[in-house]
Amino acid sequence: MRRAAAAHPDKALQGILQDPALSNSSKHTYAQRLMAMSAKLRQPISELAMQPMTVLPWIKKQYPEVATQKNIVTAVLAALRHMPAIEGPMPESFGDMATGFQTACSSAAGTAKSK
Repeated sequence: MRRAAAAHPDKALQGILQDPALSNSSKHTYAQRLMAMSAKLRQPISELAMQPMTVLPWIKKQYPEVATQKNIVTAVLAALRHMPAIEGPMPESFGDMATGFQTACSSAAGTAKSK
């Protein structure tokens, strides 16, 4: 089963891995984070990237540290940026993810200051 997944990697992941502008370290880090999230949620990366209202609460619950949340969201945003042209609301999803993350960071910063 693992072999079939490697033969047909997610289109968003392919875009990241083939981007000459990204360093090998960034490619590896993004791929690792995205594949872990995809495996845990049992959905392809390209589908998860289009579901910010599902993914953001999961990220917050799974990773309580704001820095870790930022790292995961950065990988998801990279997946969105590197997806091939698709039909549908990609710009809205990208904006929702970015806005959701900013809100999460603001909330977490407010909580940290009040402690």
